[in-house]
Amino acid sequence: MTWFPFRIVLAPVTMVMVAMISGCAAGAAMSDTSGTENALAELAQQQRSELTSYAALLRVKMRHEGRIDDFRAEIFAGGDSLLSVYVRGSLGKAAFKALLHGDSLLIYFPSERKYFSGWRHDIETGELHDTRYVVDYLFDLLKGYVTLPDSSLWSSHIVAKSDRMQLVTDDRAHRCGLRVDLLVDRQKFPYQQLKSLELRSTSDKLRINVLVQSSHYNRQIPAEKYGIDLPPATIQISKDDLVEMLTGVAP
Repeated sequence: MTWFPFRIVLAPVTMVMVAMISGCAAGAAMSDTSGTENALAELAQQQRSELTSYAALLRVKMRHEGRIDDFRAEIFAGGDSLLSVYVRGSLGKAAFKALLHGDSLLIYFPSERKYFSGWRHDIETGELHDTRYVVDYLFDLLKGYVTLPDSSLWSSHIVAKSDRMQLVTDDRAHRCGLRVDLLVDRQKFPYQQLKSLELRSTSDKLRINVLVQSSHYNRQIPAEKYGIDLPPATIQISKDDLVEMLTGVAP
């Protein structure tokens, strides 16, 4: 089965966690920035109460054991419950479309005429299940919410740079590291905007960089962005088939 590396836009979301868990390690101890953290947490809570929709164009670069893949993805989010991801292939064709509605997951591969329909947690097994909180935090970022990660699970440090902030955090289970760059406006919604993020393993076997090329908040998103039309003769695949198609590795 052919593996298209750019399909791993779900990597910042789900499947790549399997590959990176063994190579992640906690970073250096972080200094106390409780005042800045409190201010950022207040802005995040304010943003969450006002954010109704989010759309973004992402450029994703993944380096995995010396191989570099570079692709673009479109993100559409409707509040907490709806998230759609479009990964573009050659000539603007979709390499795949993924729709998450609550915990219900639908992924469609147009060129293969195959689809998966099930639950998000169906494919979160083994070590991936143990790092669900990492996946949950990344989902929040992809939905436009920029919040501080849970301090009981993450060790975080904030670096303030004029109207920008950088959140550097390692999970306390010693599994992965994350750097998030924000544009901050304390007076104007959306208060804080994700500009880029980097997910890394300290072994340098895996590093994912996501650059937000454009983003829009609280604009009307066409209903078709949250729908996937499956043509006749489309074949439903199992969760094991899905894992293999997304990662190139059979479960």
